[in-house]
Amino acid sequence: MGRVLKLLLLFVAALVALAVVAVLIFALLFDPNDYRDRIAQAVEAQTGREFAIEGQLGLSVFPWLAVEVGRTKLGNAEGFGPEPFATFESAELSVKLLPMLLRREIEVGKARLDGLDLHLAVGADGRNNWQDLSEAQETAAPGEDDGGPASLDIGSIEVVNAGLSYADAQAGTTYRVRNLNAATGNIRAGDPVDFDAGFEFAMEPDGTSGSVAAAGTLDL
Repeated sequence: MGRVLKLLLLFVAALVALAVVAVLIFALLFDPNDYRDRIAQAVEAQTGREFAIEGQLGLSVFPWLAVEVGRTKLGNAEGFGPEPFATFESAELSVKLLPMLLRREIEVGKARLDGLDLHLAVGADGRNNWQDLSEAQETAAPGEDDGGPASLDIGSIEVVNAGLSYADAQAGTTYRVRNLNAATGNIRAGDPVDFDAGFEFAMEPDGTSGSVAAAGTLDL
């Protein structure tokens, strides 16, 4: 389960990074919905997977660059069936404009992800359905001087009604997490972060199930 939760965190972080890039692109466009196909083609070229933004895109510019993305899906790896690798119902992100432009400081007001449904799988031959995404990211990784943000400040992250499954055909086991809801307080490097989370889980074939709720503070 630790690997699954770590991958979920990496997926959310990648989504936030993608949303930041999308905000910068959308700020130059009159109507971002006119460019949904181009965005999908760019993601498909990078990942080799089907990608579709089925919902509407919303954008506001000043003083916060704020983007809303409707229902979106990312296809599965080859050989893992027609079920999407990931879908979500909506995502929202706002980034303060001037600190980003003048000082390369990323100040995020609130990041919200609603209805994430993530399917992880290991085939009978040992292949998994996320390795190709990791390889694509490594190939596209910038050099040592990547010009990244000087600092990152996130007002809060909220994940609503998320679910994930992890199916291992070699081991014959399946883990499911449903009704995952999580929220954090302000996230700033070096500062403690308040969090509140809960979810339901089930494991097969042993039939174990239950629910988990936790709240506290994490040291970053």
